Amino acid sequence: MNAASRNVDDVVPAWRELEARAPVKLCSIHTERHHKAMREFMNKLLDEIGDQESHPLMGNWKRHEPRVGAPASRERLGTKDAATRRW
Repeated sequence: MNAASRNVDDVVPAWRELEARAPVKLCSIHTERHHKAMREFMNKLLDEIGDQESHPLMGNWKRHEPRVGAPASRERLGTKDAATRRW
C-alpha cells in the first residue's frame, strides 16, 4: 500500500461521520433539488466560517499555495455555474 492509499484510508472514519451528520447527501449532484440543498448547505458554512482564520472548519488553507484560477475571496454559491466551477 502506498502513502496516498494510507492517507485516504486514514480519513474514511471521519468522512463516514461527516456523511452521517451532514444535512445533505454528500455525493455527486444529479438533480436541481439536490443542487439547491447543497448550495444552501455550502452558503451556511461560508456564513458561519466567514474569514475567521481560527475557525476549526477553516482548515489549513494557509499552508497551501493558491490554486490557479481560484477567486481572490470566497463567493457565495448563488448559481449553478459557481457551484460546479472546477479549479
